[in-house]
Amino acid sequence: MRATGLTQAIGRIAPKAVTVQVPAAPTAPAQKVLPGNSNRFSEIVIMVQTGLKAYGYFDGAITGVVDAPTKLALQSMQQANNLKVTGTISSETLSELGIAAN
Repeated sequence: MRATGLTQAIGRIAPKAVTVQVPAAPTAPAQKVLPGNSNRFSEIVIMVQTGLKAYGYFDGAITGVVDAPTKLALQSMQQANNLKVTGTISSETLSELGIAAN
């Protein structure tokens, strides 16, 4: 049969090497490094978390880190007090909580 000869001929052809470019996995965004005294910033965050907890907006751990629960608490507090809702520690937020960050 001729098909056998064709099959033998095809079987002798070496497969061609193929190079595939795989995109790199996305990396997590680098954590921001704040200028100045980061210890002081942590102290301010602790005061903010304590204030948010005292007013009933925050029930998380007092860590000195602006994490997701802290941001949500900030947003709730800002909205309730007719402040610009940013989820960040702004001068208006500090003032509303009675915190002097000098």
